[in-house]
Amino acid sequence: DALVALPPDSWDQYVQRLSSLLRVGGRILLVGVQYDQSKAPYDRKRYNPPPFSVSKETISRLFPEHSWSVALLETEPCSDEYVARLPTFKKEGIQVRDVVFLIEKKREGRSSAGPVMALAAGATALAGLAACV
Repeated sequence: DALVALPPDSWDQYVQRLSSLLRVGGRILLVGVQYDQSKAPYDRKRYNPPPFSVSKETISRLFPEHSWSVALLETEPCSDEYVARLPTFKKEGIQVRDVVFLIEKKREGRSSAGPVMALAAGATALAGLAACV
């Protein structure tokens, strides 16, 4: 998912955009990573992160229960090969986990582009998961 590629201060705007594109019942397969973000603090001048760490608590805040259904589908350690490709993670010995969430819109927003956007987001998410394996 593109969420892990964006700085956390952009996440609210990203979710608002997703909401404007999805109809009620539209789904997002969000694939991300979890790790101790304090071990790889964000610095725009250096290549670390992305990927940004995405916690269940953050997803719950971004996709509140009154408008979204959020289910954690899976979490597992990323492969050593994936971690080795990220210099900061390798240097600091950061433990990284894949996380996969299924998110469904429960209430209507401003637009209704529908499930097609959810499929596109899902395809992007699956590509992200393949990179971490």
